[in-house]
Amino acid sequence: MGLCQSVFCPQDREKLRPTNGHKQFTEVQELTHWKAMYDSTTISNSVFFFPDAKLPCFRYLDDGKLDHHHQDKCKFAHEETSLVKLIRVMRLARRTLDICVFTVTNDSIANEVMAAHKRGVKVRVITDDGQRGNRGSDIEKFVQVGIEVKDDGNAGNYMHHKFAMIDDRLLVNGSYNWSVHATLSNNENVVVSNDPLLIRSFRSEFERLWAIFKKSNIQYNPK
Repeated sequence: MGLCQSVFCPQDREKLRPTNGHKQFTEVQELTHWKAMYDSTTISNSVFFFPDAKLPCFRYLDDGKLDHHHQDKCKFAHEETSLVKLIRVMRLARRTLDICVFTVTNDSIANEVMAAHKRGVKVRVITDDGQRGNRGSDIEKFVQVGIEVKDDGNAGNYMHHKFAMIDDRLLVNGSYNWSVHATLSNNENVVVSNDPLLIRSFRSEFERLWAIFKKSNIQYNPK
């Protein structure tokens, strides 16, 4: 990917790691974390519109600073694009990250999902069976690192949702497919909400699908 790599700086991972020696955060830590997030009007009840002009530079995303010397040589975005904002929201996950999306082919997002799993967040993914096995799909990467994935197992219909829930405190929902094409080319939207009624409704739908869907035998074919 040129001069900028989609990697996570050690300092950022350290900040996101629980400080009590366990994978899960204590209740006090979690409430303190989310109170700080709610105090920021840029997090909850926001709308992000696509397309973005460029994919994000993760050096900018991790450092939060503009390096003009580096920026001049970098082909990625050094600003708060919609995808950068979405990634920042995903990095808030401390306890659970439940994802129900039609397709995942954007490595920038997939890396964040796997990073959440690695830092001890319980991640579950529901996707469409036809999309799971497509070339470029990141779903099998999730399976390989131990993330539980289910799909609809029905080639005649689509699992067409595009939503995610973070710690049951934030809902991410909209038209946006988690793909590079949608990021750079489509007119899309993502709504981030902390409305308890909305979160409860989407929680119910996620659990309904999780109960009826099964793990698929579809294997990734890179050819």
